[in-house]
Amino acid sequence: MRNKHQLGLGTGFVLLLTLMVVLLVHGLLRLGSISRDLNQIVDLHGRKVAIVTDIQLAGYHRTGALSALVLAGSSLEGAPVTRDLAELESRIYDGWTALRLLGLSPDESANLNRQAALVARMHALQLEVVHYKEAGQNAMANAVLRQELIPLQRALAAELQMLRTLSDASIAEAVRNARATREFTQKFTIHLGFFCVLLGVIVAMTVTRRMMRQNRAIERYIRLLSSSRDAHRHLATHDPLTSMPNRVLFQDRLDQALLRSRRKRERFAVAFLDLDNFKLINDRHGHHAGDQILKGAAERLNAGLRQSDTVARMGGDEFAALLEGLSSRHEADRVIQTLAKQLAAPFLVDGTEIRLSMSVGIAYYPLDGSDAESLLKVADRAMYRMKAQTRVNELPDTESKPVRAEPEPEASPAAPRAVDGGLQWQ
Repeated sequence: MRNKHQLGLGTGFVLLLTLMVVLLVHGLLRLGSISRDLNQIVDLHGRKVAIVTDIQLAGYHRTGALSALVLAGSSLEGAPVTRDLAELESRIYDGWTALRLLGLSPDESANLNRQAALVARMHALQLEVVHYKEAGQNAMANAVLRQELIPLQRALAAELQMLRTLSDASIAEAVRNARATREFTQKFTIHLGFFCVLLGVIVAMTVTRRMMRQNRAIERYIRLLSSSRDAHRHLATHDPLTSMPNRVLFQDRLDQALLRSRRKRERFAVAFLDLDNFKLINDRHGHHAGDQILKGAAERLNAGLRQSDTVARMGGDEFAALLEGLSSRHEADRVIQTLAKQLAAPFLVDGTEIRLSMSVGIAYYPLDGSDAESLLKVADRAMYRMKAQTRVNELPDTESKPVRAEPEPEASPAAPRAVDGGLQWQ
């Protein structure tokens, strides 16, 4: 009888030890699997996000190059632009190849196929535009650019955004699977721990501590993914040099302003601001000085706007301002005058004072147009008419004198001149 009892205890003990070993081994293996899966998820998603971001940036730069091609003259000074377009297309193709090597879902593959069709069509239209430009048929070239190429570029940008959305969805699914695996492991560990009595409790506590550390690691990974997504989203909608909204975000806010103004019957204005003779500053003082001035100009423009307004860097030395909730055209003029005064103060760059002036073109909604394209076109043309009427100010030959395109500090600022919607401060 005693032997049978001891045999039963021994069997129970062996069974208990077996359950403990199963519990421990299973927990360690599953936790290791979760850790490896999360590492792979983070690594794969990070590479995908980097590639998609590069493709998006190439797409946005391509939009800028197309805009430059629109403004190219009949002499086809756009030849460098066409080379830039070819390089950007090459970046996009390289990004597609890298994404396919990483492995794609069926939806992501379909998205890349749609992108390829759009780029192929855009390439053909681009060659057609170059042909028209070389033949001197600028009207035909601009018509193809605005009516076909630009809409296709916007469609490509939408497909790129969809690719990012699909990538985010895949990472979310992978995280959910990892969490489900973690929850299963936790339940399995707890149930077996009850069967292992005291020794099982000890093992369960050990595994639970490991799991808590793993849970914290999971949360850190999730926060890292969220932070990375927010950073890339900011990069896609803001200028990297000045941190101002870029052309894409400005267009979105302009569209929203149109919707609000139509609904509330409000007026607003769009202004193009261009720094005069900025290329001379880069030539004489270097691009580093030019970048410092652009950053300083961005800060002053932001400081001079109302809280409801938006200012964006459209590229190079060109900015755009969206002035909402206007009671009259004079209110917009006052805002522009404030911006001009902000820029009138000299910039100190490496011990040298540099003064700037700006040319401004303004379009008023709904007086000058009822849609974004019309307003931007009116403001852009007004700004370039102002630049054409302004004497080009030369930079001094010596670094010891300030560059002046404004009145002397003790003189009162001149009143703005208005010509066809544009304002110019001398």
